[in-house]
Amino acid sequence: MNKFDDVVQFSKDAIEWWDKIYKLRYTIAVTEQGIAETDEFDSTDTDKCIYFSGIIGEETIACCRVEDDVNTGEQNVARIERVAVDKRFRKKGFGRAIMKVAEAYIERSGKYNKITVNAQKQAVPFYECVGYKVVSDEKSVIGIPHYEMQKELRGNK
Repeated sequence: MNKFDDVVQFSKDAIEWWDKIYKLRYTIAVTEQGIAETDEFDSTDTDKCIYFSGIIGEETIACCRVEDDVNTGEQNVARIERVAVDKRFRKKGFGRAIMKVAEAYIERSGKYNKITVNAQKQAVPFYECVGYKVVSDEKSVIGIPHYEMQKELRGNK
């Protein structure tokens, strides 16, 4: 697995870092996938989320957000969302690396026994490779097929 030069953890009020992941997410979601900007940057993008930015040189090449207070109907569940990897760095281990960083943050908190992701259908094999299991039927989210997937945390039961 490739490694980042650095990984930065921050909240939305860290403007410099927010601007960098905004640009990456905009490129991937809005430009590449045709998702509306208002759908990609939703009401969940607040200072209550924790963001992770994987950096090579001076460039943010991967990111994700962790939502602590999840409305899943289950207690002790954290959600990883908006996982994005620059097209030039895909299939090189950086998606796994940013997930590992976010999962370690969640596990260290000691508050959660599960992590959930809302995976686009085309990304299900990636999430399966990093230990997630499909727990829902296919559903349409902003016109894109998605599956809810979960991973059990070993140490926080």
